[in-house]
Amino acid sequence: MFCHRFAALAAASTLALAGVAHPAATAAPSSALPDTARVNARWTPVTDAAGRVWAGRSGFNTSANRSDGLRSTDVVGTDDDVLYQANLFGVTGWSTPLATGIYRVRLLMAEDYHTLPGRRVFDVSAEGRTVLTGVDIVAGAGARHRAYDRSFEVAVSDGRLDLGFVARADKALVSAIEVVPAPPTPTPSPTPTPAVSAMTFSHDHSGGGLAPLRAGTSWLFRAGAGDSRSEVFWGTQEAGRICLQQGTTVTAEFDLKHRFTNPVTGAKPSPRTWHTIFQLHGPVKAGGVWPTPPLTIAWQDGTYRIGGGAAVPDAQGGTVPMGSWYRPYLPSPEDTWEKIKVQAYLDGPGRGWVSVWVNDKLYIDRWKPVGGTMYTNSGNYSHKEINLKSGLYTGTDSPDWTRWAEQRNMKVSWTGPQGEGRAAL
Repeated sequence: MFCHRFAALAAASTLALAGVAHPAATAAPSSALPDTARVNARWTPVTDAAGRVWAGRSGFNTSANRSDGLRSTDVVGTDDDVLYQANLFGVTGWSTPLATGIYRVRLLMAEDYHTLPGRRVFDVSAEGRTVLTGVDIVAGAGARHRAYDRSFEVAVSDGRLDLGFVARADKALVSAIEVVPAPPTPTPSPTPTPAVSAMTFSHDHSGGGLAPLRAGTSWLFRAGAGDSRSEVFWGTQEAGRICLQQGTTVTAEFDLKHRFTNPVTGAKPSPRTWHTIFQLHGPVKAGGVWPTPPLTIAWQDGTYRIGGGAAVPDAQGGTVPMGSWYRPYLPSPEDTWEKIKVQAYLDGPGRGWVSVWVNDKLYIDRWKPVGGTMYTNSGNYSHKEINLKSGLYTGTDSPDWTRWAEQRNMKVSWTGPQGEGRAAL
């Protein structure tokens, strides 16, 4: 079927902020203290592509050392190479004066030495509270010489922001730090969330997959022997499928319970077998070509995995294969209800990002899959219009027994060029 633009269902959106308690009211900041800070690793100021000035090195512990190993390197995943081409290693602390308020802190990093994950790992604290654990630049960026950012929010009430860095392997590294006021928590809309049924004519089941079954707010998806799918598209028969565009932030939430082991013998699927449970997917192209999904959540070898786009556009309007990216992040028990939340910003390499929560705990924080893409608009991998799809889709050495996944309380929200909206299945 054709992909129609889905009208916004409600002029409301929800901002997910992890790990920060927002007070009901915040005292007005003192005019004597700043509410913004930007600093880079050099002794001299630099200016970014947006014309903002980043002050020269200040506020760091005196034992930190500077490296200019990326001075003449084209840093992948950013238009602001100047912010990543110098770094400080051996950082243990940073402090700056700030007015009372709630701030978003962004750490900018690019590895210039190690080539393998696990060689440089560190934790970060803010105002005495751990905010990031296991920061691994190579693992997060996919390779060295690539931009990698981590962000968090923190409340400041004593006139200074104090950050701490604890090395777990080698020494902590930072290229630049940005601190800006956090956006205000939006006031919830009193408008109730409308329920949107999946289109009955857009069930997608093939191979050994069975048609999805609905009971109230729960959906049962069943995959039969071999590679198969049992899925539904989000949308309505009247408006068509929900379609998202580049520059959209989309949030999906659902509860999940599944069983993929053999119910008789207890045998487990091959470690190579994947079971996709949620997708952001481009519409089918002429000739039946499906673009690689910009985002999938899947179960494989006992863990949830986040994955997606396998090609990026080139200057000639074609695509360059980059290999599917994925990131295991948490063991996935069977026969147990778990709460899943995923938020993604749909854009190209180094700009698009994804965050994942499991049981209200943040496991992936705005990770940018530089080696892949959350959006591309050229070639067979075009994501010009992106659909939402839930269910069970299995492949690669799929076993010969029936597997199932049940999802309930499924809801999505989005904001972007096509407007704002919310929907529930």
